[in-house]
Amino acid sequence: MTHAYGQVNPWLTDVGFTIAGDSPPAPPGSPGSFAANIFPTQGFILDRGEAEAMVEKVDNIIRDLEDLRGQAGILKKVTPPAEDPASVAYNAGLVSTDSGAMYAFDCGADHIEVEIQYLTELSNRLNAALGRTVTQNHEAAVDISKAGQGSVETGAAG
Repeated sequence: MTHAYGQVNPWLTDVGFTIAGDSPPAPPGSPGSFAANIFPTQGFILDRGEAEAMVEKVDNIIRDLEDLRGQAGILKKVTPPAEDPASVAYNAGLVSTDSGAMYAFDCGADHIEVEIQYLTELSNRLNAALGRTVTQNHEAAVDISKAGQGSVETGAAG
């Protein structure tokens, strides 16, 4: 789902959303052309109610994933219950070590980040089609949630 540079997969850059009944956006380089009026965008044409329902669902999923982000951060810090070889070996398959290799919980946390990026981009595109500007709101929400993530041992009260 992500591009090598940490961006959302490029397939989404070619997908547009048009709201049925609204004026179609003219493709770059051909404003007002006949083709622009017949085929307004490569992607999906939705009625306003469908688009608003999709935005609501996507935004709810993003909030759920942001909650999971914090839980995944805690899992990445799990330690073995005992220092016996079996517990240490099992734990080594779950969390990263100083060697920099990624293991199960790290991959899960990264996947949650990718899903958040993808769905945020989807929500932004749907909102843009609806004539809304919410990119800054999503970015602010992400910044706020990241600011709240700290070490379990050192919080605002500790």
